Amino acid sequence: MKLFFFLLPAFFLGLFSASPVTEPAIKGMVYDNESKEPLVGATVRVLQSEKTILGALADIDGIFMIQTLEPGNYDIQVSYTGYETMIMKDVKVEAGRPLVLDFGLKSATTLNEVIVTGYSISLVKSESKSEMAGSCSCRQTRYIGQRRQYSRFA
Repeated sequence: MKLFFFLLPAFFLGLFSASPVTEPAIKGMVYDNESKEPLVGATVRVLQSEKTILGALADIDGIFMIQTLEPGNYDIQVSYTGYETMIMKDVKVEAGRPLVLDFGLKSATTLNEVIVTGYSISLVKSESKSEMAGSCSCRQTRYIGQRRQYSRFA
């Protein structure tokens, strides 16, 4: 029994230490081209035949990592709100060699103008207080829960 409790933790330690640590296939940084500030939350997508295979978001330092990518040629698309989208074509990913790519995005030069117009229309027909207020007798209220004869209130 003592041998079992000794071997059980050793088994789990051996199991976890034998698992391989994988390097990211693609890693890098996304930043503003002018100020060199990191772009937090920038979207990095791996495309193959114009379809998204994998993707990642840049962290607080603008760093992204894409794991478990098969060797081959891919297109890398990087986008961020208010910036021009950048696409890098035919990026070659090789097994066992992490690819480091940094992207400096340019700010979008023009933003379209948005005009907001507001107006008010009453959606509820306003009635006078005398029309809204009504009264009912005690006799009418006893029918509410029993027979559900709401027509007697009219």
